[in-house]
Amino acid sequence: MSPTLTILVFAVLVALHFWWRATMLRNLQLMRSEAAQSRGRELAAEAEARGRQDALFDSMIEGVLVLDQTGRVQFANRAFVQMFATSGVLRERTLLEVVRLEKVVEIVARTAYEGRVVDQELRMSDAEDRWLQVNAAALTSVDHQRLGTILVFHDVTRIKKLERTREEFVANVSHELRTPLSLIKGYVETLLDGANDNPEVATKFLQTID
Repeated sequence: MSPTLTILVFAVLVALHFWWRATMLRNLQLMRSEAAQSRGRELAAEAEARGRQDALFDSMIEGVLVLDQTGRVQFANRAFVQMFATSGVLRERTLLEVVRLEKVVEIVARTAYEGRVVDQELRMSDAEDRWLQVNAAALTSVDHQRLGTILVFHDVTRIKKLERTREEFVANVSHELRTPLSLIKGYVETLLDGANDNPEVATKFLQTID
């Protein structure tokens, strides 16, 4: 091979090498850019989904509290914050720091053991004398590893007050009816014992009963 041809071949090989290298770098940069854009879209989609989820939970009238496996708060909706009059950042705080009620801690402990606790009533020791109904469920992974606990709090104060009003009404009616019913019973017994044979007495008793 002549020196001129050798130099030409070498130059072509060098040019091909730099072209190949530049092409690989462009492809690598393009792949990185596409990966970054894809990751950005995934993060945006996750943020949007979390936003919709938070909006959904905040629209609920029930209080929702989510704990991790160590019992620390991961999420609390607006209704929960209002029910327990909490303030500040709740995330990563312990359950007792947030609710200050041992019974709720006991419910979480039962949930970890039983998997679910339903319709537990909780009386709030405040000026409003409120009642809450608590339902709790364990959160687990697909391989049954415990991830945490979700608790839902229903304010049943109004129902409790209606039940109390009904009980008081029944008690008052029973008390008010006891005396006249006793008198009626006494007059009927007297009539059955023979007073019915005396028309004047019978008429008086029947008029009183009427």
